[in-house]
Amino acid sequence: MSEKQKIVIVGAGPGGLSAAFFLTDPVANPGWSERYDVSVYQMGWRVGGKGATGRNPDACERIEEHGIHLFGSNYFNSFRMLQACYQQVEWDENDKFRSIIEAFRPSTFSYGMDYLDGSWFGSPGRLPLTDGNPWTGSPDPDPRDIVQAVLSMANQDLAAVVSDEPGPKREGLRRIFNTVRRYIGNQFYRTVYRIGLHLLQEADDPIEPGDDRHSKVLDLLEFVRDLFELYSAQEPRNPERYSKFVGLDLAITSVKGLIADDVLAKGIDSIDGENYYDWLARHGASKTLLSATSLQGIPNTALSYEYGDTTKIPTMSAAAYLTFALRALTGKGAGGYFFAEGTGETIMKPLYRLLVQRGVKFHFFHKLVEVVPDPERPLIDKLVFDVQATVVGDTYEPLRRIESTGELVWPDRPNYGQLAEGDRLLVERHDLESWWTAWEPVGSRELVRGRDFDYAVLATPVGTLEHIAPALLGHPVAGETWRRMTERIKTAATQAIQLWIDTSPYELGWQTPPGPTDRYVGATYGQDLTCFCDFSDLIEEECWPEDARPKGLLYFIGALPDPDAIPAFDDHNYPAQRREQIRWSAVQYLRNLGGLLPKSARSPIDPRSFDFDLLVPFDSSKRGRGVNQIDQQFFKANIDPNERYTLSIAGTVGDRPEAWGSKFDNLALAGDWIYTGYNVGSFEAAVMGGKLASLALTGAPHIDQIYGYSFLHPDRPGPDRSLMSAPVEDLQPR
Repeated sequence: MSEKQKIVIVGAGPGGLSAAFFLTDPVANPGWSERYDVSVYQMGWRVGGKGATGRNPDACERIEEHGIHLFGSNYFNSFRMLQACYQQVEWDENDKFRSIIEAFRPSTFSYGMDYLDGSWFGSPGRLPLTDGNPWTGSPDPDPRDIVQAVLSMANQDLAAVVSDEPGPKREGLRRIFNTVRRYIGNQFYRTVYRIGLHLLQEADDPIEPGDDRHSKVLDLLEFVRDLFELYSAQEPRNPERYSKFVGLDLAITSVKGLIADDVLAKGIDSIDGENYYDWLARHGASKTLLSATSLQGIPNTALSYEYGDTTKIPTMSAAAYLTFALRALTGKGAGGYFFAEGTGETIMKPLYRLLVQRGVKFHFFHKLVEVVPDPERPLIDKLVFDVQATVVGDTYEPLRRIESTGELVWPDRPNYGQLAEGDRLLVERHDLESWWTAWEPVGSRELVRGRDFDYAVLATPVGTLEHIAPALLGHPVAGETWRRMTERIKTAATQAIQLWIDTSPYELGWQTPPGPTDRYVGATYGQDLTCFCDFSDLIEEECWPEDARPKGLLYFIGALPDPDAIPAFDDHNYPAQRREQIRWSAVQYLRNLGGLLPKSARSPIDPRSFDFDLLVPFDSSKRGRGVNQIDQQFFKANIDPNERYTLSIAGTVGDRPEAWGSKFDNLALAGDWIYTGYNVGSFEAAVMGGKLASLALTGAPHIDQIYGYSFLHPDRPGPDRSLMSAPVEDLQPR
């Protein structure tokens, strides 16, 4: 082993990049470059994982994504990392957004869709809004404040509805209404106040859940909910009142469950064994709530459908559901932050360039195919890679300049001129990010412990492990841990489409949101593309001719059903088949888009169908007719093992290993699939995973600086010691 140690990170998604960032952070790990080197190995030509962006030069430099991406106001780890990145990176003269304030656009608007009485209706909503911002604001909320925040938001919904009085001809109803309104308002205010007193008393004098002090509060909550349900039933077809009641019922039922199950004391993981739907039902959720489309907003956002089966209730644990919902209330600033450019330019470009600036070495076109352990000792001996292409020269430059603006962007394909096999790849257009590619590797590379690396960070998604690490599953020391994580932590394929249209969505039935950077975003319209978002502001970042510039840009994502048997990787037609499946399902989805975007349905014979003439092609000479006009839009089937979305199925949180829990003394783990405290598939969880991997190796950053790790997880410890503190001789080859 050399005196200066070598750390290899496999995978350049958010988890791997985060691990590299904190391992080389001069604040967390001062003097790191004197103690170790850091190298990153990545399949294909770009970084970002599921957040990778490609600019398409054949289609007006369109921004083509894996799906809908935005940050929540509770993404404290991600925002703080990027704040440091934006301050430290050496900017190129053509970079457009050079501060975090310029690069992120706040939004507090949402749009919920629900199905009532045989038709869809939309309800404008709001995301939480607090003082401050997530890159400097305090990330340490008191869990007791969360309960009051839930009830406070519900109280606002209640006030909005009870202010809507019945018409003047219904005097009897008016008198009942006024009485109910006063009573509900007074009782609900008292409930919030008494809950606060109850929680303060609980902190000073903990009691068992069955104590009378709990039961009185629970009874009052249930009483107020039942009273409002009776009030709402007076006008059962009132969409606004329906949606507000659903929100109120969800808030009250959640608070009831948190108190009844003593979650603040026992920790959120104590309810992980139950699906969110069953948990809410057990705590008295109304039939109205349990049948509401909007109840599925959180699991739809987290794409929580095992096997992509959207005919079933989403598979998300109560712990994951409540973690997602409650953490959203802990944020600072606007509830959502959208990117001024694509994910690649806003997030991945400055992060990648800063890491290169610090001295991190990147090796592209390296696909990990085997992790080889010592047959007896808890050590990783080798990392074996397929070399996908031969780089001409010493290093590969992954960014490309847009010809008209000079801006550096991530391309949607390799920079072929830098590859020895570039001409052939250009002609044959093999996808080097696909596990089903017909392209054969040009070589193999083995990294050997003690020679090429001393420690490794495995930052590849959990869906890859059965393919790259079968030897670990049978290892005498670690096999049981690895078998459980690969068998029980599930993933789902997903799909995404992007539509460029010739009319603003606000001329097609949506109302202009209240704030200048607010936008429509929602997660409950139809299947399988349940989530939608307006990204029309990104059109100006693309390179459309003035006479053919779109006026609207809409993204849709959803789960993608798996076939009963996923074919072997030598079935090279499989990706094309899945893309064609998405194309036709998108056509059928758009034939029913009228409920979401009413004025986009212009057909005199089908009032539900989107008008396909609204679509803007990048090549008007090949526009096509009718539904075939969709062919020049963008479709993405996220089917590869490294692209599949990590699910939070009930009863699996105990199968998530900590970053230091690989059972191998020279291997740390990173990603959103390990135990992060925020155990939901997301960019933030992946960044937390990378920070935890740095902690596992070096002891830094401190566990208290991994914000959210201990949120609703009392007494969750960090590692006993860092992996790199072990005696050097323990890692020497024998």
